[in-house]
Amino acid sequence: MNIYINNGDGMPSDDTCYIIGKNGIYLKKTLDLIESLTPVDKISFLEDVQTFAKMKIPKLPTKLFANILGFFRDVYKLYSSESIALLYYNKSDKSYKVFIPEQEVSGASLSYKTDQTIKDHLLVGSIHSHASMSAFHSGTDVHDEEKFDGLHITIGKVNDNEFFDVCGSIAVNGMRVVIDPIEYVDGLEIREYTKFFPTMFRPGFEINDGVKLYKKDVKSNTGYVLNASEENFKYPDKWLKKVSKKEIPTYYGGNYNYGYGYGYGGKNTYAGLFSKKKYVIRDGKLVEVSEEPQQSTFAEYQKLLKDLDKDDVTSEKKNECMCKNCIFRTDKLSLQDMEGIKESELENNFVSTKNWWEEGWGI
Repeated sequence: MNIYINNGDGMPSDDTCYIIGKNGIYLKKTLDLIESLTPVDKISFLEDVQTFAKMKIPKLPTKLFANILGFFRDVYKLYSSESIALLYYNKSDKSYKVFIPEQEVSGASLSYKTDQTIKDHLLVGSIHSHASMSAFHSGTDVHDEEKFDGLHITIGKVNDNEFFDVCGSIAVNGMRVVIDPIEYVDGLEIREYTKFFPTMFRPGFEINDGVKLYKKDVKSNTGYVLNASEENFKYPDKWLKKVSKKEIPTYYGGNYNYGYGYGYGGKNTYAGLFSKKKYVIRDGKLVEVSEEPQQSTFAEYQKLLKDLDKDDVTSEKKNECMCKNCIFRTDKLSLQDMEGIKESELENNFVSTKNWWEEGWGI
């Protein structure tokens, strides 16, 4: 059966054939009174094609990689964050240059620009750290490198001075092919070690017919080391000046400020994340306030619980809905939550018992 490329010369005269066009693969068939051209997902009698990608470049020098790793470690010490370096290559003398772009970093993300050009050099890839996390290509990495053809290496666990983690891939036309980083970095070695007391011992083993058999039941890990001197990990001072901490806005809201909570800044509350207005519960009613309300303390909350357990507390007091006084109440409410709710629905429907902790209570 013939296969044709649709180059505009017209429909082939074959009764049965495959036609490959810009929009896919098609099968042309003639059966008695029916002639058709239908889409297919493959040409059945052809062999599968194995995809691949490789870079025709020399290995990254040990010193260059050590410079970058030393830089990543210092960024982590300063900001507990990721960071990135870009790789440029000169085809004439087969040499590399490292460029550190202006970058804003935070715990698990960074932002930078790749529009830098260097004379007689091509941008061939990137190396970025995952701070204290393992090395892997995250969804963000895949998206960022979708249109960035080249070699991409991720270094993880940069806070570990003995073993770190490395992974690599080559991106081409949106396709990623995993590579062994040892094939692209000179002096890089993978080592096996025990997670506990890694500097004191290595798990003993014997090789039997090429199979490693441990003498003891020891769970081991693998990590990477770089055969470089301490001097190699020093990098130009200007690199660190390119890195700045990303400013994260702090949100305020609700009628309490605990000094902890979701998000950034350590001072936001639940209501601050979902509502621009502030509310308090007063006498069982939701009231919008403009002034900064009094802070309720945990000590006041504990006192309220003890008071309820006293014998001389009136039944009216004991039957008061605890939810109305819960220090977390307003942080769980927003204006949208209260739309259509009648004031009567805020009335007490809770009966406190002496052993309240056994039955549980809440909103």
